[in-house]
Amino acid sequence: DVEAFEKYPKPLKVVATLGLTAGAAYDSPRWLPDGEHLLVSRVVPLADGRARPDLFTWNYKTKKIRRVTRASGILQADAFPDGKRAAALTCGSGTCSLLTVDLASGETRTLAAGGIDRSYAGVRVSPDGQRVITSRQRGALWDLVMVDAASGNTVVVGPQDGASRYSATWADDSTIVAVSEANGIQSIERIPLRGTPSVIVRTVGAASAPDVARDGRTFWLDLHARGYDLRVNEANATVPMGTSLDVALAPVVRRVNAQLARDFDSVAV
Repeated sequence: DVEAFEKYPKPLKVVATLGLTAGAAYDSPRWLPDGEHLLVSRVVPLADGRARPDLFTWNYKTKKIRRVTRASGILQADAFPDGKRAAALTCGSGTCSLLTVDLASGETRTLAAGGIDRSYAGVRVSPDGQRVITSRQRGALWDLVMVDAASGNTVVVGPQDGASRYSATWADDSTIVAVSEANGIQSIERIPLRGTPSVIVRTVGAASAPDVARDGRTFWLDLHARGYDLRVNEANATVPMGTSLDVALAPVVRRVNAQLARDFDSVAV
């Protein structure tokens, strides 16, 4: 039988749309502190026929787009509280690094360089502007890494339990929210810089791309047969930690242990 009510929300009202430019879409939108401009990334053709993504700003009210960088390979960026700089993820030659970008001049500075044995994914600036949270590859696993915005010094944060954690963002200056595979499937954890993590989202599909609003609510994407739904949890919501799924169910359940790590062999070139 057909349900007697509509359980899904009504279609959203579109406030502004940023369309294609030269057939290429804009990705990874992030608000600037003024609440009017957004940082976006778009693939741009190079003179030699290749293409690389660059950073742009978009004013959703005036519809004006301004290019910030040129041939910098920037996939995503997040603004510092002053709105004058951004931390950015740049990728090329098979690895990804962290940069800071001057939003007026487009000048970049390497914050944490990737390499053959490490690559970075994701970038979020702390509310106080002093640190950047990202994920760094370690063999087949991903660790959460906090990078000092001034010196570039890195510190691994979160449990070291053989599980990957990534897509991190800040709940406040001392708490991170991130996707975790500690129970064999994607869930979302609240991770204090000092303290014990707690699970705030568990779903039968996959929970991904968390972000925390100023009022403490957590927005996230829920994967199921129709695709992704955007969902929201109230501030300070938690669920029981639960138990890990039996790894005998692999490959449906990922094997989250150190044996997955692989080292690169040295090859004379």
